[in-house]
Amino acid sequence: LASSQGRWQSAVEAALAEPFDAAVLVADFLPLMEQAAKAALDPAEAAALLGKLLSGALAKKSGLPPATGRMVEERIADYPVVPEKQSAWREKALQRARDYDRTQLSTLRRLAEVQRARGGKPLYETLMQIAQLAPRELEPLAAALEVGLREKKEPSLARTALLALFDRAVALVRAGQPAEGKLAAADALVDAAQEIARLLGGSRDKGDVRRAVDCLLEASRMPIAPEVAQALRGKAGELAADVDKRLARDLLRQAVEQDPKNRPAAKALAKLYEEADLLNDLLVLRRRELEDAASAAERIELRLELARLGEIVENRTGRFEMLLANLDDRAGHPATVAAIGSLLRSRGRFAELADILAREAKKLEDEEERPSAAALWSEAAVLFERQLGEHARAIAAYEKVVRLGGDP
Repeated sequence: LASSQGRWQSAVEAALAEPFDAAVLVADFLPLMEQAAKAALDPAEAAALLGKLLSGALAKKSGLPPATGRMVEERIADYPVVPEKQSAWREKALQRARDYDRTQLSTLRRLAEVQRARGGKPLYETLMQIAQLAPRELEPLAAALEVGLREKKEPSLARTALLALFDRAVALVRAGQPAEGKLAAADALVDAAQEIARLLGGSRDKGDVRRAVDCLLEASRMPIAPEVAQALRGKAGELAADVDKRLARDLLRQAVEQDPKNRPAAKALAKLYEEADLLNDLLVLRRRELEDAASAAERIELRLELARLGEIVENRTGRFEMLLANLDDRAGHPATVAAIGSLLRSRGRFAELADILAREAKKLEDEEERPSAAALWSEAAVLFERQLGEHARAIAAYEKVVRLGGDP
């Protein structure tokens, strides 16, 4: 009677009066009051007033079973208030329902659905609560990650959800258990590892980078597709360049060996080799790249690089200086002279070679080794004549050949 007359306050007080019976409230009083609201001149206004009064009274009710408070608030969420206020009305009612019982998944899922349109931290927190109560589901964490990535002012939200998603996916894959829901554990694992590489790998904090490397390696050891695992190891190698160069070289070397066309890995590995002064390893890498090069332009660049590296290695080994030192110990040593000739001819250093030949020929003359001296003078004469165009020196060298009994 009180409801039908619009006296909502009296109706609510009567419904909750002692001796209180939750079952009677739900089965008898609520349907009567809700029916009266529908029959009011302004049903939307009546529903809103009833909901507010009922919610307030429930909050003050001593000894109210949490399940009853939650169930009533969920009913209030569905009251037909004016459309423009419906979303906010439902969210507030479901939040109150959640507060009565924070372990009720069905309530949290309803709340999350209402909050999706607005997004933000409230939705994030609801999704994380759902994830905590549903340990074999991955979708809540994946959805929380999406929300966190949009919350630029609080980067810790995305980080927390991402690492939780990764850890849960790893645990499920390792245990051989399927995830509940549509998102497969292996797929979530790979996606989370790649996002960790992007999010933490780009950090200025080396601890974050190291964690990204560890996550990528852990994911690569899981039972996933071999090519995917190798790609994760390659990415770990690229990131490890800033925190563990030896590990980075090992990982990138494996990546390049598995896939010679992995250009990012090869580029990162080349940089590490050069930084560590591992030029022989770099030469091997560049030669392998040259074998697999697809275009003429790429081959040309690689050959130039190989020539540069070869010269650096040769200069460091002191090959030319060691050969000259041989001649100091034994003038005109045939094998040494041949090696010097091959080296200098390959580089077009004909004038230098001619001078060395003439100098060694003179030493042999002084040592009375006439045939050997004549042979060197003859070789020098050919260089003076044909390569250097120094005809006067060529003639003088030929004369020495004849004088020494050689064949010019």
